[in-house]
Amino acid sequence: MNRIAVVSMVRNEADVIESFVRHCCSFADFMLVVDHMSVDDTGDILQALAQEGLPVMVRRFEDVEQSQSEVMTVLARQAFLEEGADLVLPLDADEFLVPEDGISCRAVLEQLAVDRVYSLDWVRYLLAEPEAGQDVFLLARPAWRSRQAERLKK
Repeated sequence: MNRIAVVSMVRNEADVIESFVRHCCSFADFMLVVDHMSVDDTGDILQALAQEGLPVMVRRFEDVEQSQSEVMTVLARQAFLEEGADLVLPLDADEFLVPEDGISCRAVLEQLAVDRVYSLDWVRYLLAEPEAGQDVFLLARPAWRSRQAERLKK
C-alpha cells in the first residue's frame, strides 16, 4: 500500500482551507502545510485541524519573499526522505482531486507506480454560492465544470 502525502504552501486561504485539508485527509496519509504569513484565520484553522487529530503538520513561513518553489521542494523532500512517502502530491489550497463517479481518490492513487512523475489536466470548476443552512464543505456544493481542460497541466 502506497504511503501518500500532500504538500502545500498557503496564504490567506481561510475560505477554503478546512475543506481542502479534510478532503486531502480522506485519501492522503499525511499533509505538510506551510502557512506563508497569512493575516486571516488560515493559521488558526490549520492548528485546530491538527489539534483535532487530522494528520496535518503545519509550519509558519515568515520570509517576505514567497520562495514557493524552494519551500515546496523542501516539503517534498521531507515527505519522501523523513516521512516515508511513496507518492507526494503538491497541491494548492484551491485544488481538489476529484476522480470519476464511484471511484475514490485513494483507489486511483494506489494504482500508480511510485517510480514515475505524473501530471494531470487542469480543470476549472465554478462553485455555486452556499445557501443559508447549506453545508459549507466545498465539495458538497453544486459546481459547473469547464467544457475542456486548460492547456496547463498540474
